[in-house]
Amino acid sequence: MSQAVQAFRGFSRFYTRLLGLLERRLLGGPLTLAEARMMFEVRATPEISASALARRMGADRGRISRMLARLRKLELVERQGSPGGRRALPLRLTERGREVLEELEARSNRQAGGLLASLDAKRQARLTVALLEAQALLQEAEGRGAPGGSPGESPSVRLREAGLGDLGRVVSLHAEIYSLEYGFTQEFEGYVLSGLAEYMERPRDGSRVWIAEQGGAWAGCVGAVEQPGSEAQLRWLLVAPALRGSGAGRLLVEQAVSFCRGRNYRQIFLWTLQDLSAARSLYQSVGFVLAESRQGVMGGRSMVEERWVLDLAPPEAERPQGRPQLA
Repeated sequence: MSQAVQAFRGFSRFYTRLLGLLERRLLGGPLTLAEARMMFEVRATPEISASALARRMGADRGRISRMLARLRKLELVERQGSPGGRRALPLRLTERGREVLEELEARSNRQAGGLLASLDAKRQARLTVALLEAQALLQEAEGRGAPGGSPGESPSVRLREAGLGDLGRVVSLHAEIYSLEYGFTQEFEGYVLSGLAEYMERPRDGSRVWIAEQGGAWAGCVGAVEQPGSEAQLRWLLVAPALRGSGAGRLLVEQAVSFCRGRNYRQIFLWTLQDLSAARSLYQSVGFVLAESRQGVMGGRSMVEERWVLDLAPPEAERPQGRPQLA
């Protein structure tokens, strides 16, 4: 047995015991772990069928059918439509099912908060990065072992606009990752938080924040924020350490640039740090040019701050010419 296998199994046993996952009912609620997972999947995938649910959970249809029967008896899950015909009836949570799941999530959050309370901010940051990396690596392995998969193949990176709860995660992950990698203090968390608070308070027709995901795992984020003078600022670019090199960073930056072009902004600018060599290379490859450097303080540390700009207006020679005026 390899050291990796031993470590993986050892952690699985520890984690199962820590969270009480072998108890008959999860967190003292009415559901088993498998039933709770089923309800999460039904909520996450509207109109999912029982057969698709079985594939998603990797369980045989007989077991899925028995669990569904119990959840329907508890009035937590229902089928949409009336029986009859050849089309499988899609599933959805009932109002009571949504309430039970929300309560289960609240209990899970309280349990996780209690477990993490004994760790200081630095240790929580280390744990967060380690968990993100573990999830990304295991999802990559899952992709290689999937039917039709090939060595080196991993789930594609997908972008979506930020939704409920995403901006809080943007703040916390900035604080945790920059604390771990650069020793930034909580001052940096305040800097990110104040910028996002300002973003939330202003009209957002000309601004957006996007989230990148790979195989359902958080992969990164970026924002484009409207500024005076027909300009936009690119902000909050962050890629999870385990997913750097996946193309997530380039997709995020290109999405922000494309959005700004569609809004007819004249220029995009950003502020970054001289020490962030990978980010600087990415900006340069997209077309940004260094416009200004200055000494500053970020996250409690003395750093060289840089302003990079990207002109979006076409050169004068490429601009459409007006119709000639007749004499």
